Amino acid sequence: MMDDQGVMLGGVNAAASFVSRATQKLAARGVSYRWAFFAGGYLQTAVDAVNAGVSVPVVKHILPYTQASLGHTLTEHGEGKVILTFDQE
Repeated sequence: MMDDQGVMLGGVNAAASFVSRATQKLAARGVSYRWAFFAGGYLQTAVDAVNAGVSVPVVKHILPYTQASLGHTLTEHGEGKVILTFDQE
């Protein structure tokens, strides 16, 4: 089903709303946070930094996409990353 903004724009708006609420909750508890979005050649730069040990991502949980709701709940604690996998079952 498509909303009045279209699937893509609706998804972007929902994600932005979630991020806004989550970061406000974290900030209220004194937790700092950083977001990174990469596109084009910048993604390779980030991959190279991780491979060289310059940047070390903190992954707390790896969950199947069917548990995305749990992943959202876990991100409210602000410690580490939650990775959603989309493996074929």
